[in-house]
Amino acid sequence: MKDFAVFLWKNRLLPQKGLTDANGKSAEIHSPGAEEFPGLFSGAKLKIDGKPWCGSIEISISKESDSRAIITATSSDKNIQLSIPTDRANELFNEYRLMAKGAFRPSCEEIAARASSISLHDYLTRLLIERIEEKADRISRINEACDKRWDHTLFKLLARSYGFGIQGKAFEEWAMLLDIQALAKHRNSIEQIEAIMYGQAGLLEEDSIPAYYRNDAMGSDYYCTLVREYKFLKSKFNLQQMEHAAWGYGNSTPHIRIARLAMLFHNEKIGITAIAACNSIGELRDILQSQPSSYWQHHTQFSSTTTNGTGDLSNKQLDVLIINTVVPILYSYGKHRQESVLCNKAEDYLYELGAESNSIVRRWTQKGVSINCAADSQALIQLNNSYCKAGRCCECRFAHTYFKESITNKR
Repeated sequence: MKDFAVFLWKNRLLPQKGLTDANGKSAEIHSPGAEEFPGLFSGAKLKIDGKPWCGSIEISISKESDSRAIITATSSDKNIQLSIPTDRANELFNEYRLMAKGAFRPSCEEIAARASSISLHDYLTRLLIERIEEKADRISRINEACDKRWDHTLFKLLARSYGFGIQGKAFEEWAMLLDIQALAKHRNSIEQIEAIMYGQAGLLEEDSIPAYYRNDAMGSDYYCTLVREYKFLKSKFNLQQMEHAAWGYGNSTPHIRIARLAMLFHNEKIGITAIAACNSIGELRDILQSQPSSYWQHHTQFSSTTTNGTGDLSNKQLDVLIINTVVPILYSYGKHRQESVLCNKAEDYLYELGAESNSIVRRWTQKGVSINCAADSQALIQLNNSYCKAGRCCECRFAHTYFKESITNKR
C-alpha cells in the first residue's frame, strides 16, 4: 500500500479536508515537493494550523484498528495523517494495483463527460502537444536518414499516409524503401517515375496481377514499357523491391494511389517550401490534390476492366493527409528552423479541421464528451495509443480524477 500512498501524495489526490497532524491540528498540502527517492519528497509545502511549513516528507501507510487506514507523511517534526475507511482503502488499493498492471481501467469517458470544458480541453491540449512532439522526433530521424533533405522527407511521409488506414503498413514499408534520389533524376518522365514506384512496390511482378487480368496485362504496351524501364532502372540504381503480397488481395488495390503520388512528384507540385507558404486549409488541399496519368484514370490495376474515371480525392481524404503529414512535418520543420510561426500554424490547422471519425473518437462521443476538431481527436488517439494500450493508466489525468472522486466520495 505504500506505493499507493505515494501515488496519492505526488499526484495531489489527497483531499484538503480531514488532514491533521499527529496532534489533531488542521493541515493543508500546497505542494507535494519533488520525489528524491521512492516515498521521499523534498521541498514539500504545507500549512499546519494556518502556519506555513516547508521541508522533506517521507510517506508510509498503516492500519489503525479495523475501522480506518492511516496515510502518514512524516518529516523530522511533523506527522500528517489522512483517515480512509479500511474497506474502501483496500478496495482502492486493489484497483490501483490492477491499474498499474494494466488489468483495470476506470470509465474514463464518463469521467471526462463530468469534467468542466476548461479542465477537459486543458488535458486534451497537453496530449495533443505530446503527440505532435513525438511525431516531430520521428520525422527528425527520418530526415536524418534522408540526408536532411526536407522535400524527400515530406514525400516519404506523404506516401506513408496514402495508406489511409487500409494498407497503412504496406505503404509505410514502401515509403521507407522508395528511392527518392532515383525518382528525382527521372522527374521529367512520368513513365519512369511510375516504373520505379510500381517496381519497388513489387507490383510489376507477374504474380501480383490477378490471373484473370494477367494475359491482358502482359500484352499491354503500358505494362510492358514499365517492366522494361524498371529492369533498366533497378540495375542502374540498385533498387530494392518489396514483396507484393504485403499489399494483400481483394478490391483495396494501391495502384491508383501510387499513380496519384507519381503525378504529384512529376509535377513538382508539393515541397516543404510550398507547404510552409500555405496559409489556409484550402491552399493545402489544392497542392495535395492530384489526378493520375491517363492509363490510371480508366483502370484500377493492370489491364483490369476499364472504369469511368477516378475523380479527385475528397476533402475528407485530403484532410487525412493534412493531419497525418502536413501538420507534423510543418511543426518539425519549424522547430528545425526555429521559426515558431510555422509550429503555431501547424497547430492552428488542427483546430480548423473537423474531428476525425474512428472507433476511438466514437467511444468518447457516445458518452457525451464534446470532440470539436482534429486537435481533440488527435489528443484522444494519443491517449489511447500511448496510455490506454500501453497500460499507463496511473499516469493519466482521468485515472487521477477517478481516485480523487473515490476518496472524497464524489463519484
